[in-house]
Amino acid sequence: MLPGTPVFNTAVVVYSLAQLDPASTSLPLALGYLMAHRGADGLWSSSFESGWVLAAVAKTIQGTGDYSADFDFQAALNDVVIVEGLGAGPDLSEAVSASAAIDRLYPESPNTVLIERGEGAGTLYYRVDLHTYQPAATAPAIKAGINLARDYYLAGEGCPGAEGCLPIDAITLDPVGRAQFVTVVVTVNLPHEMYHLRVEDFIPAGAEVINPRFLTSPTVPAAHHDLFDLNDPFARGWGWWYFNEPQVYEDHVVWTADYVPAGTYMLTYNLLPYQRGVYQVLPAHAWQLFYPEVQGTTTGDLFRIE
Repeated sequence: MLPGTPVFNTAVVVYSLAQLDPASTSLPLALGYLMAHRGADGLWSSSFESGWVLAAVAKTIQGTGDYSADFDFQAALNDVVIVEGLGAGPDLSEAVSASAAIDRLYPESPNTVLIERGEGAGTLYYRVDLHTYQPAATAPAIKAGINLARDYYLAGEGCPGAEGCLPIDAITLDPVGRAQFVTVVVTVNLPHEMYHLRVEDFIPAGAEVINPRFLTSPTVPAAHHDLFDLNDPFARGWGWWYFNEPQVYEDHVVWTADYVPAGTYMLTYNLLPYQRGVYQVLPAHAWQLFYPEVQGTTTGDLFRIE
């Protein structure tokens, strides 16, 4: 990975400046920038970037004296206090957190979060994140440097390469219990070459991924066990040889590649539907591991197993 993101560059400068001139008026502004770009999970875009930011923060609070912080603070949601605590420097060993039920929010009026601090030494840094969700089936596609598409086909019909292949959004289980399979095709279009690419696809809840390395089900035909067939080299899609072996989990499949030239690639795997129902399917997602702003998703889907 080649460093050079704005967050990484800022962290390196802050780390150096905190040791050379801890009284610099630029430090609080730069530290605020780093905190503003912290993810809701508490980290930054990569472990490499997170390590540099944490090192910069540690050097800054050492140099500015924030290790000796001594003030109280509180936060109120719509005039109701939801959390309060004490900024006590290195003696503060536990994080202070709070959550509020959705019925505490006004559906038709603006909601306010008021954060206050008392007198005393130290600086209060804070961040507020609002998480909202929508049905997966209505999620739009994201195209930020990567174009992604996902289609489902009946397995065993030569799709997607055969003529007359049509994607499906439903499958009817065989009444006598014979196994029926669905081939999932994730199409990745890259306008430029990319390094450290990661692609993940989530499956409908009423199905399971067929892992060709595990011969655990007598219902899986032998054709699904072959990782490579000389007579049909593109059975696993197109351009799959640029990618490492897929990692198969209970609810999703992950592909990674160290380097991929510009072009269009088709990644495939098979599903075994087994539980009737109507299932929302999360969008497939592709991104550069160390530059996650370069990304793309498919639309969400609704898949029926009847």
